[in-house]
Amino acid sequence: APMKMFSKVRFSMICLLCFTTLGVSYSLEELMTLLGLEAEALPTLKGAEATFWFADVSGRFFGGLLLYFLGEKFNGYKWNIVWATLVFIGTCGIFAILSLDLNGSFWFMIPPIFVGLGCGGIWAVIPCLILGDGGYKNLGTNVGIAILFAGLGICLFGFVLELIGKLGILAGIFFLFFSLIGLISTFIANSDNDKSNPKKGGAAAPAP
Repeated sequence: APMKMFSKVRFSMICLLCFTTLGVSYSLEELMTLLGLEAEALPTLKGAEATFWFADVSGRFFGGLLLYFLGEKFNGYKWNIVWATLVFIGTCGIFAILSLDLNGSFWFMIPPIFVGLGCGGIWAVIPCLILGDGGYKNLGTNVGIAILFAGLGICLFGFVLELIGKLGILAGIFFLFFSLIGLISTFIANSDNDKSNPKKGGAAAPAP
């Protein structure tokens, strides 16, 4: 049952990761729009958006390949740490750009690469992790719950950015804080998985 999944710390952390990391990441486009219009740097804005979505798709593709070929030695919970770290590095870049008032400059093209790759990788891994913990029976519902949390984060953070997006450094702190929470959640989920699957080396195998 879906509610039974919440009794597992790692599933709750997956939902928190979706809400925070994916929520702020997909709100990045909202921030780029606000800052791009303010700085009258629409060419840079369009380039940054295209870079983000290309990196996102690439992250999904390579994230799936890496999990498929290396999943037995380096399971999905550990890959989520890698992907969430990339997002955090990207938000550090966003914070630096906003702090130094480099809006609309070439430097604004770089953070979306890290954020997009991280987001794509997370999307590739999460359904596999949920399948391993919950099995096929409620897979659609459980994955849907994770997506719901991501959607709530996107809506909420997008609304907040409408209020603070033009405040520069405050928006940077906002991105940094919530991506850090998402990163911490991946370590907690990995630790819980290792405790639950000590004989498998923490590997999350599909449940029957």
